[in-house]
Amino acid sequence: MALSIPSQSPIPAANGLLRWVPRLLLFAAGMHSIVAVVGAFSVWGDITKAGVIDAVGSYDDRALVLWFTVCGLALAALGTLTQWILRTVGRLPRQLGFWLLAMGALITALQPVSGGWLVIGIGGLALVAARQSGEKADAA
Repeated sequence: MALSIPSQSPIPAANGLLRWVPRLLLFAAGMHSIVAVVGAFSVWGDITKAGVIDAVGSYDDRALVLWFTVCGLALAALGTLTQWILRTVGRLPRQLGFWLLAMGALITALQPVSGGWLVIGIGGLALVAARQSGEKADAA
């Protein structure tokens, strides 16, 4: 029997919500990255002047920029992973929605004026999309 490798077929059109979850994650990642670079341009200059390696130290502004950038990359990874899951499996796991809701709730509780609300919205959308795409409640 030959090994079958799934093609990069488009995300199933049966559920339009499925298409929006990875798109919104990638949008959030892009916004995070833009703010991390443009909004903190002078901090990146300080990091560069300090030689990059071990440049964060005890500087709170540099630590903030580092973690803001890392979170943008993590959102991009989650968005592309979600695209891959949809192309490979054809549906979303409910856990994605629950994790996004938990992340968004934590962000929003600690900093109400933030992008945490967007993460909560994407998490809710992921839960609805997972339910509509036939994700079984007993799946692990």
